[in-house]
Amino acid sequence: MFISTFKFIKVQLVLASVLQSHALSISSPNNSSKNQDINTILADQNLRIAEFEGSGGRGVQTLVDIQPGELILAIPDIHALTKDRVLESYPFLQDLFVSSPKFDLNDVEILALGIFLLKKKVPVSRGDGTDDRHSHSLILSTLPEKQYPVTKIPDKIKRCLPPTYQRKVDEIQLKYNNLYVQIYEAFEEFNSNNGEDIIPIPSLDDFLWAMASVQSRTFTTKRFMIPGIDLINHKFGTKVDFEYNAETKQFEFRSTKSSRDIIKKGEEITFSYGDEIDNLTLLINFSFCTPKESNERQGVLLSFDLDDLLLAAQKILPNVYLDPICQNFKIQLKQENKYPDSLLAFNVAKRTIPVDENDTSVSQGTCTEEERKGSPGFYLRTALSVVQDLGERLLSDATKDDQNENPESDTKISKISLKGLDSYMMKKLLEQRKFELEQCFNRINEIETTGEDDSILEEWKPFLSSIKVLL
Repeated sequence: MFISTFKFIKVQLVLASVLQSHALSISSPNNSSKNQDINTILADQNLRIAEFEGSGGRGVQTLVDIQPGELILAIPDIHALTKDRVLESYPFLQDLFVSSPKFDLNDVEILALGIFLLKKKVPVSRGDGTDDRHSHSLILSTLPEKQYPVTKIPDKIKRCLPPTYQRKVDEIQLKYNNLYVQIYEAFEEFNSNNGEDIIPIPSLDDFLWAMASVQSRTFTTKRFMIPGIDLINHKFGTKVDFEYNAETKQFEFRSTKSSRDIIKKGEEITFSYGDEIDNLTLLINFSFCTPKESNERQGVLLSFDLDDLLLAAQKILPNVYLDPICQNFKIQLKQENKYPDSLLAFNVAKRTIPVDENDTSVSQGTCTEEERKGSPGFYLRTALSVVQDLGERLLSDATKDDQNENPESDTKISKISLKGLDSYMMKKLLEQRKFELEQCFNRINEIETTGEDDSILEEWKPFLSSIKVLL
């Protein structure tokens, strides 16, 4: 789970200090509680794992009333899993993926390899030359046996998404598949160089499971995993305090002092993964969505990409935005690494701008807050400007060519104006999205009524339900 609303700077600094001063490995031989499972730790703090209908499924339930400011859950720091601890426990990963110029793995990817190796019971180096061949981090006991991330989504279900989102999923799948091949080859070469199968080579399923486990359960940009806390489900607007206690050497999760609400016995413990997070991001990172009414601040966020914008421009001015030119433009941007990585978001509930004097029906644009640099709205506005600038260059070149051929002519192309093109493009984008959504719901209805591939679809039913919420 990813916490974006917490103030983690203090936690990160203290955690880094703890890891350096204690040089703790994933499994500490001096840990008196190392054999405790997560159920015991929760029970000792009047909590338990429970199933919640209509919520996130499995979650954490309190067995007592919790007052504002009271401690909800405390986890000893020895159970926190970080990139540094993975590299200390499996030094060969440092040589293979950190020191090598071939790779530039991020914290999530290193943690995923650590999770995989722990699950396979690969010996853990304790720093004193000894190995624990059956060492497992407590974090493993909180992870599900199967994951259902977008990287494994069946094609039939993926086609229930709008084309824009399908392209985003394809992009993520391609990235992870390419990374898997590189890791597979590195592990294979390592075993070959050492004359035996020292380390197990992950299957693609193993790798995607580990990546999904880490992606959905890591904390802050400096990623680390904390068992127990990673079981707590998301709810918009829930405020909690989270900090590291240097005296007790544990991470403490508390009810906010300013809260007026008591968490009553039997209720689910929740917190917000970020009140500004949108459903597409939730689906990609956590494989679920929330009803729009659960977060009134978010509104309805639609996402597009540059392909959508160019297609909209082509529909409006087909003689200007010729298909070969648009395709070459995209190729050039990708070659120059300037093609937008982010989806271009647009909030239809925030602000309305008339498409023209006679049409006030189309909501367009984003409010000033959303257009801050780096926000989805900023990317959309920038991309609209890029497409309009391309059109102006194309018009300028076409006009010059016509004048060179016939200086006295007053061509139609010279009279074309791109004023207000961005507004017209937004109207086309929304019209196209409405058509796509109708197709998506038809495909969902077909899947739900035909009953084909029951075994697969049954497993992906929650994901399909989340797609319906997203749409």
